[in-house]
Amino acid sequence: MMEIVALTRTNIEGVLAVVMSVVLFCGSVYLLLSAIFGLRMAYLIAATGLFGFMIILSAIWAFGAPGTPKYLGPKGKLAAWVALAEGTNIRSPSLPVVEKYPQAPWRAPGKGDALT
Repeated sequence: MMEIVALTRTNIEGVLAVVMSVVLFCGSVYLLLSAIFGLRMAYLIAATGLFGFMIILSAIWAFGAPGTPKYLGPKGKLAAWVALAEGTNIRSPSLPVVEKYPQAPWRAPGKGDALT
């Protein structure tokens, strides 16, 4: 059962750290606001601040800040294939490891080799 749910010590500690940080940071702000404004008004002020922060952060993440590339969001730069050379005998003065490829234990397939 533990493998299915992935309840390892690291996962449990991570979840507890996130929950305790949310309770500590949001709870302390709510506690101070409720002492000044009352319970209901403190909730409204704290929720408005949190949702406003999330909207601004999401907009910057999705559309970019002024002077940054747009629409990079969570993906960053996309991976691209950069060809070094073509042919059967590849040489590269900047990457000498290319000349050693393929090394042992690789071997050319023979007639008796089957795909499994």
